[in-house]
Amino acid sequence: MTGPGVVRTVTAERFLSLWRDGAWSGSNYPERATGAPEAAQPARIGPAVAAIIEQVRRGGQRALLELTSRYDGVDLTCLEVGRDELIRAAGHVPAELSEALAFAAGRIREFAVRALERLNIDPPAAHGSVQGQGPDDGRAGSSVHDVWCPVERVGIYVPGGRAPYPSSVLMAAVPAQVAGVGEIVLCTPPAGPGGAVPPAVAAAALLSGVNRVFRLGGAQAVAAMAFGAGEVPRVDKLVGPGNAFVTEAKRQLYGLVGLDGLAGPSEVLGVAGHRGAARPLAWQLLAQAEHDPLALPLAVVLPPLSAGEVVGLIGDGLSLMPPARRDAAAAALASRGAVISADGLRQAAGVVDAVRPEHLWIDLGNRSASASFGRRVAAHAAAVCIGPGSPVAAGDYAAGPSHVLPTGGTARWASPLGVLDFMRRVSWVDLGPEDTPAVGRAAAVIARYEGFWAHERTLQQMTGTEVASGGKLDG
Repeated sequence: MTGPGVVRTVTAERFLSLWRDGAWSGSNYPERATGAPEAAQPARIGPAVAAIIEQVRRGGQRALLELTSRYDGVDLTCLEVGRDELIRAAGHVPAELSEALAFAAGRIREFAVRALERLNIDPPAAHGSVQGQGPDDGRAGSSVHDVWCPVERVGIYVPGGRAPYPSSVLMAAVPAQVAGVGEIVLCTPPAGPGGAVPPAVAAAALLSGVNRVFRLGGAQAVAAMAFGAGEVPRVDKLVGPGNAFVTEAKRQLYGLVGLDGLAGPSEVLGVAGHRGAARPLAWQLLAQAEHDPLALPLAVVLPPLSAGEVVGLIGDGLSLMPPARRDAAAAALASRGAVISADGLRQAAGVVDAVRPEHLWIDLGNRSASASFGRRVAAHAAAVCIGPGSPVAAGDYAAGPSHVLPTGGTARWASPLGVLDFMRRVSWVDLGPEDTPAVGRAAAVIARYEGFWAHERTLQQMTGTEVASGGKLDG
């Protein structure tokens, strides 16, 4: 392993050993998931967030205004942004950006609609409508299937921090709208004088069907949407990324409100296997590293591509970046990044399996080979992007799938945010006369074995079922 320099180079064998031992910065799950060192999490972030949550729970609107003044430096009397204000703010968005946001919203909406169509679910026409009843099981007039219902009220958190993020509005709100959510509530930190909402965020909210917008950020916004506090209504599910305090607030409030997941710093793992991929591979790492000093930018290079060539191009790219982004990217690359040399695809697949990255970018020289490897390892990543024509940044903004993705290795079980995250499955059981006795008999045997007398009695009364071991259920 060599370093420090711009980014370390290491063999796949050595990297995997360090990663599995938790010795690679960023390999520790609590650290990856929260963006804070594990030792600092309970000592600093946890209690501070718990105090904010309790203040909001007890103080409601007054607490929200006090916390906004303390953390955002803005004294407000009202948190909600009226529709007229949103329209005025959106009017300041340059035409080029307005067109780009509309294009991205269209792609995201089309992707969400297609996802429902593939499952034979009709997009709900209105809130509260029951749609997408699956096919009956075809048994003797029985109707046994899933019914899909939209979540009634969803909260979306859109971070502020280094810049406005209209893309995060689109990625969460458009699928919610397609799902038929009854009310979409959005919280974002106040950004301008007097607590103004950034124009691009206002435009994205109008484009994507957001019903109510609040100038409110941080853990206090999460708590407000979870409890229902002051002007902010209680939501059924809360989605969207945020900083370590937002993530910790979501963790502490899980169960009181549904969640999409606990987002950590951005991650990318690029796999490349030909000389022409060196430059695009370097830029995949730079693009994700600029998010945050705690981002995880990793690359796997296969012969004939050399690690040194990629490192050199990363250094060249860093020198071109604006200072604020360059500082974040340089810190992430130096502390957590790596260019990993692998002997072949088997070793590369081992790295993907160990890291379970948020973004996986693959360029093996042609789309067919890249896609074949992508399918081989897709179960070990949250999002897979194939070739130089599909940079990770395209998925971040306008390809169609949501950029709200599982991080911290949670791609082992979690999925990208999508339209189904804003819907609920309800089991529908309507047994036909020919099915009832058979189902009742099996259920009664199991109920008797488990010692649930009233279950047996119910089955006897409803179905007249007998069980061989003891005659009629009521003995």
